[in-house]
Amino acid sequence: MTEAAHPLARRVEFTAVGHPDITARHDKTLEFTADPVITARATCVIGTGARLEHAALRSLRGRVRMSITCDGLSAVLTGQVNPHYATPDRLVVRRSAVPSPDTYLVNADTVASGLDRDLVARMREPGAVVEVGVVEQAPTPVLVVLLAEAARVPPPPAVAELLDEATLVLHTAPRPGFPWPPLAGRPRQRLRQPDDVAVLGEHRTAVLLLDSLAELAGRKVREILAAALPSVRVVLWPAPLPAADLVLAAGLVGDDQLAGGVTAVTTTAGGSWRRSLAEAGRPVVVHAGPDDAEDVLAALGSAEAPARTAITADGVPGPGVRAVRWPVERLEPAVLGAALAAHPWLVVVADAPSASVTLPAAALAERLTAAGASTKDVARTLVELGLDRRSAYDVALRSRS
Repeated sequence: MTEAAHPLARRVEFTAVGHPDITARHDKTLEFTADPVITARATCVIGTGARLEHAALRSLRGRVRMSITCDGLSAVLTGQVNPHYATPDRLVVRRSAVPSPDTYLVNADTVASGLDRDLVARMREPGAVVEVGVVEQAPTPVLVVLLAEAARVPPPPAVAELLDEATLVLHTAPRPGFPWPPLAGRPRQRLRQPDDVAVLGEHRTAVLLLDSLAELAGRKVREILAAALPSVRVVLWPAPLPAADLVLAAGLVGDDQLAGGVTAVTTTAGGSWRRSLAEAGRPVVVHAGPDDAEDVLAALGSAEAPARTAITADGVPGPGVRAVRWPVERLEPAVLGAALAAHPWLVVVADAPSASVTLPAAALAERLTAAGASTKDVARTLVELGLDRRSAYDVALRSRS
C-alpha cells in the first residue's frame, strides 16, 4: 500500500512562483510565501506568490509527505503537521519541533539547503511554476467527546469544524441528546463495550455524546477512552479542567480519577461532594449549576476545608487550556451563580494545598511529550496538577532528552 492509499488520507495541492532571489541556503527551514517579492536575504524561501489553501492545509493531520516540483524536477520531504498553524500567507517547514503560528510542518527531514541545486536553479527562473502536493501518510482519527452541557455554549472554531465534519455519532446511553444540532442527521452507533471503539478506524472524525461530567468520569467511559487511546486523538468539549485534553492525549485515564490525579464530583450526588472537598489530598472538580453556587462557596470556605482557590475553566480546547482563577474570599454567591448560569457546564476546582500529581511527574511528562505536547505545555500541565513551576519546567525539559 502506498502512503497516499491510506483510506482516511487527504491530499492538498497549491502552486507558487519562482523568483531570481531564491537561494535555498537555509539549513533549518523552508518557506513558501504569498508575497510576490523577496530579497536574497530570504534564504529559506523557495516559492513566492503562493496560493496557499489555508483551510485545507489545516485540515490535514499527523505526518505528511510533501512533493515539490518545478519544470520537471522534484523533491520530496516529510514532516509533522503543526496543529497551531495559523498564518494564511506563509507556510514554513522546520527541522525543529517549534510550533510557531507560521510553521506548517515540524520535525521535517528536509529543508531548503537539502534541495537539489538543479531544482533550485529552475526555481530562480522568473515566472517558473512551483507545484506542491501534501498528502497524509496515516492520519490519526479524532474523537470529539461532547458533553451535553455544551448545548448553550458555542464551541470555538476548531471544535466546530470537527463537529461539522464528523461522520459518526457514538453514545453510551439508549437515547442520547444532540447538543450540536447538525449532528442530528449523522449515523449513530451505541457503544456497549470497549472493543466497539474499533469502528473509529473507519472515520476521520467521530463524536462521543455524553450526558455529563459525571458520565465522563464513570468506569464505562474510562474503559472506552482507554481502549481508543493512543491510536485516536481525543478532543474534549467543554474541557472540564485546564490541560484535560493533554492528559487524555497521553492516555492517562485513571480508575478512580478524571485524569492525572484529579477527582470529579457533582453537586447532584447528595452530600458526598462536600466530604470530598474537606478530605481531598488532591484537586477536586465539582460540577455545579447556578442554584448550587451558595452551597459550593460555603463548602469551599468552611472551617473543615483547607484554604482553596476557585478556578473556572474557559473551555478552550487544545494544548495550553487557560483558566481564570478566583480566590474564594473574592467570590460571592451572586458572582459564581451568574458564571454558572452563563456556562452551565462550568466547573469549580478546589485546590488542596498538598495536592500533587498522582502519577510520577517524570512519567506523566514523558507521555505528554510523546503525545506531541511542547515543553511549555508539559510544564503548564504539571503546574495545573499541583507541581511547583520550577520543578515543572525541569521535569518538562528532561522529558525531551
